[in-house]
Amino acid sequence: MTDEAGMLPVEPLRGSQLTAAQNSTTDESKARPGPQAFDEFRISREVHDAIAEMGYVKPTDVQSAVIEPAMAGHDLVVQARTGSGKTSAFGVPIVERLRAGVASPGLPQALVLTPTRELAVQVGEELRKLGGKKGLKTLAIYGGMPMGPQRSALDQGLDIVVGTPGRLLDHIRRRNLGLSEIKHFVLDEADEMLSMGFWDEVTELLGMAPTSRQTMLFSATLPYDVARASAQYLREPVRLDLSGDDLTVEGIDNAIYHLVADIPKPRQLLYVLEEERPTAAIVFCNTRYETEMIAKYLTQSGFIAEAISGSFRQAERERVMERTKQGELRFMVATDIAARGIDINDLSHVFNYSLPEFSEVYLHRVGRTGRIGKVGCAVSLVDGPGLATLSLLERQFGIHFVEKTLPSEAEVSRRRSERIMKELLERASVAEVSQHMPVAQEILGKSEAVQVIAFLLKSYFNTQAAEAERHSRTAPSQPQPQPQHQHQSQHSESAPSGEASAEGSRRRRRRRRRRGGRGGERGPMSEYGEVIDMREALAENSDAPPPPEAAPASAPAGEAVSEEPATPAVIAAPGGNGSQAPAVAAAPSGMTRLRVNIGFDDGFKGRGAVAKKIAS
Repeated sequence: MTDEAGMLPVEPLRGSQLTAAQNSTTDESKARPGPQAFDEFRISREVHDAIAEMGYVKPTDVQSAVIEPAMAGHDLVVQARTGSGKTSAFGVPIVERLRAGVASPGLPQALVLTPTRELAVQVGEELRKLGGKKGLKTLAIYGGMPMGPQRSALDQGLDIVVGTPGRLLDHIRRRNLGLSEIKHFVLDEADEMLSMGFWDEVTELLGMAPTSRQTMLFSATLPYDVARASAQYLREPVRLDLSGDDLTVEGIDNAIYHLVADIPKPRQLLYVLEEERPTAAIVFCNTRYETEMIAKYLTQSGFIAEAISGSFRQAERERVMERTKQGELRFMVATDIAARGIDINDLSHVFNYSLPEFSEVYLHRVGRTGRIGKVGCAVSLVDGPGLATLSLLERQFGIHFVEKTLPSEAEVSRRRSERIMKELLERASVAEVSQHMPVAQEILGKSEAVQVIAFLLKSYFNTQAAEAERHSRTAPSQPQPQPQHQHQSQHSESAPSGEASAEGSRRRRRRRRRRGGRGGERGPMSEYGEVIDMREALAENSDAPPPPEAAPASAPAGEAVSEEPATPAVIAAPGGNGSQAPAVAAAPSGMTRLRVNIGFDDGFKGRGAVAKKIAS
């Protein structure tokens, strides 16, 4: 028997009636799991059909534990890691308990707060699918988009609003949005909102909603401020701890590679990528500038990679993520801020080019892989200072790290040849090449076969790079980054006059010779053979971009770097026969373009090794 809204009746569940599975603070929680099929939940046919269409076969641990107490109307504090299916865990109870067609203009019935625009879009889309068959209207509201269309949608009456705190407050102050009719209030990734500095806005929004609302708080970790807020704003909440030490990295293999001193760090990353062979991955860096340099380096080494940072416009961020979801982009190089909210289910690996400063951030990084029951891999490059972070992670979260050995140069060269050979064979198997077979057979019979094949490989890589550049050119342009360190200009030398000018010129020339470059382009060398970029050192703990007018990006030792302000050329893969192939990695508008010359001595033996393998 159903009510007027077509929802199956739900009897209130008292706190004393909660099963151990629903209150995992007891030791029985693991021995007595909740429902193992969606048919066991008392949900309407419309929602059940929506769940089936979304591809869910059986509930995840979080869904199994959360749905029943949430349907009973309890406030919840749920500690669960990213990618555990928590959106449907709170989404199913919300859409079940709401009635369509009763929302007033600007007065939604449910509000979901998220830390990022990307997560708002993803949560909004999932809730739209869950509630669509019941006629519920859902909208994601976030910054970076015009307010006019959002205001118009609010005026038409929305049942569920998903949004970021700042943009929601903007609409409230403009009287486009009110919270007086909120029945369900969800804080998704509460610890992330705290770490990003949104907590004052979060508590302000909580204070505006009716005290009779149901509040559900989801967080991977529970910092003090989040725990205090749960005590202040939630009514006798049910605590569900589903991310204990043994569950935090469930389904994720954690591995480390110790850095060696005689190989540049970016090249060691390439060695690791050839060893691990990920299908799709995120490479995490600690600064925006580092992401840009690594993305260019990977692209010039034959991988399909793009950087993503907080300076990207929303449309550009969505373009990069969509390319990754569609399998067009193999590597996304990102900062923690840029990656927050990214929800891609098929990432095989997460790589930590640099370990995070805080141990909790590691959990959010590795939570991008191993989602919804899949097995993932988290791989970190570790130096001396990183050992302390590893020790803390082992003690605090019980993570077991497998130590792996960096492959030899010969092994990397062999694997790289095999990878390129496989990619070429896959492309050749679906291409019409019969008209070229006679010429190919004749080439293989010549003594110059290796040289010809190396040339053809060069053309192939150039074509691949041109396609990547076209993707970048068709993307929306981005704003020019503004200088963040204005104090640097105060230390620049003023142009002296007369004798002082001549003496100043001599001093500058001597400094240039000591630096080994023009105008101080090259900085001191790091222990890994990389040029230290002073802008990156200044921005070590910041996600701010470096000043555009400062020195170009650092690069591994032995690889020349020069600024390229002109129209970018095609990216050339490493050249063979001792030649150097100049390359300019495609960069979004407003970002520094770098020309990197990678020669035959780049540690991979260039195209020559691949050409010899093909010829043999």
